[in-house]
Amino acid sequence: MRGQTLERLREVLYEPPSAAVWDAVVEALEREAEPVMQALAVDYARSVLDAGWPERLRCAPRRWWLALLASQEVPGWALVRTLEVEGSAPQASLLRSGHVSRIAALRLGEAPLSVGAIAQLQGSAPLGQVRTLEIAGARWLGVREVRALDGLPWSALEVLRLSGAPVGVPVMQALCGGAWARGGAGRPALVSLELADAPLAPEALEVLWGNLLGGRHLSLSGVSLDERGARVLCGSGGPPTMVSLDLSGNALGGALGRLGEAPFMRRLESLEVRSSGLFWRDLRGFARKLEAPCLERLVLDGNFLEEEGAVQLAACEGMRALRVLSLVDTRLGDAGAAALAAAPWLRRVEVLDVSENPLGEAGLEALRRGMGPEAQLVFRSRKVRYLDP
Repeated sequence: MRGQTLERLREVLYEPPSAAVWDAVVEALEREAEPVMQALAVDYARSVLDAGWPERLRCAPRRWWLALLASQEVPGWALVRTLEVEGSAPQASLLRSGHVSRIAALRLGEAPLSVGAIAQLQGSAPLGQVRTLEIAGARWLGVREVRALDGLPWSALEVLRLSGAPVGVPVMQALCGGAWARGGAGRPALVSLELADAPLAPEALEVLWGNLLGGRHLSLSGVSLDERGARVLCGSGGPPTMVSLDLSGNALGGALGRLGEAPFMRRLESLEVRSSGLFWRDLRGFARKLEAPCLERLVLDGNFLEEEGAVQLAACEGMRALRVLSLVDTRLGDAGAAALAAAPWLRRVEVLDVSENPLGEAGLEALRRGMGPEAQLVFRSRKVRYLDP
């Protein structure tokens, strides 16, 4: 039986990173009872995981952090990089402990953290390694809580994600006025602010758009952005340092055309509009008006572009810097591929992903001919995986 855990780890870690592989690693470590073999197994697993695994997949199982709270040993804790804690008391207890010293991503849930509990963390919480803070479904998050959290020693924080709960005007003002949005006091400004899966009122969006001074990436995914929201985005230049924007999961419709000529588009390097119910007619105004000389990456996955959408996109003259284009699951057929292949800017694209589309060899061949000799064409489906090196 000796060495069986290491053999199992070698077997599962040969597979690409996934939640299922992580679960198998956890199970293998929990089955090993001999301390020496446990230590060897943890060292081996850490060497593989640290070599390229996403930190978000290395999430602590609930039973592990419960064991820590009960003062029990958890040998595999050294592998954990993401911590998601349920309950107010467990959240506060773990944050005050040394167990979060290696945590890179911290997720707080619906259970409220009081201002008093947050204040107790000041100066004692080992939060210096946390790069991502996610607060999910936190209807308890008010102005006082935002300011208290902002005062903690987030010396490495890069990403703040708020999901599943509306953010009103006062909270947005507190967010935009805090150190994590502006930097200062030995802290860098956020690299990314992400709001997701809860309605964002135009008034709150206006506060964000006019007052957020730091950050390169802004995500407004699934925030019920509509025509009114689009008018806010077009009203000014937006956050001055923003070069990446994610508007996925919003029913933009014809409002997408308005965004094509928005002032911020002139400096944008990356735009994502996934699964937003866009049809080819919505793309027409956008493609015609778009002037994005810095845009290197465009993602339109999960929309209904079809052949007409490909025609509109091919005729766009405002994407001279485009290097990465993703059109996964956009109902792009062979006729649409032929239209796209005729686009003069396609020759400069380095990566084109047309996976999950009803494409045949004729369409793939047309795209290959339209792209540069060193470009990569990606096509994956349930039956076919095609990767042109």
